[in-house]
Amino acid sequence: MPAEFQRQKRYLSLNDGLMKERTQEGSELRHNSLYNVWLVGVTYRNVEREENGVRKVKGEIIQLHLLDSVDYWILETWSNSAYARAFYQTMQNIYFDLPLTFTTRQKIENGRKKPAMFVSQDGLALKWCYTKDNMQDCPPLTTSTGRDGGVVYDDTLQQIFFAGKIEDWLLPCLSKQANPFPNHPLYLGEFGKGGAVSNLVHNGEGDDLPF
Repeated sequence: MPAEFQRQKRYLSLNDGLMKERTQEGSELRHNSLYNVWLVGVTYRNVEREENGVRKVKGEIIQLHLLDSVDYWILETWSNSAYARAFYQTMQNIYFDLPLTFTTRQKIENGRKKPAMFVSQDGLALKWCYTKDNMQDCPPLTTSTGRDGGVVYDDTLQQIFFAGKIEDWLLPCLSKQANPFPNHPLYLGEFGKGGAVSNLVHNGEGDDLPF
């Protein structure tokens, strides 16, 4: 696409097993896959809601900054969603000299949504670093008893752990990589440290969470 037609970053919000993109005209485009893109950065942003006249933070969104030769994509989801967990689990197996493919889907089991995201390179799915049988240095989920007597799982410690991996390992690795597209109209080698915000961003209440 010629540079004069490439004016803005494209935001994809993960919901119902799809990557949903809001257009300037207000319509919605839906994607299942994002092929051959290069990871250049990760940022976060807070989502606020107004309650009784007071704005409160309702959650945190992680944003993956991705490039192909034409577009600058920002793929975003709640930082504690199943999609985000798929990224956390695979990020340490990324080869930085190869592009990535992201694929999403969703199935329903016992009336509950089961969203998933797959990250692959060179046609092969990246393996998860942490499993139930081998959590390595990742802290376990903490548990408590809910009001109904059921088990309540808390992943706060794991969220802190993965955020630390991104800050202390992933971002320094990305900063050492050459710009994959030196003449890209929207990327000059720096993605910015703050969360990206646009009128095209989705803040839908229905975006998938892992509970």
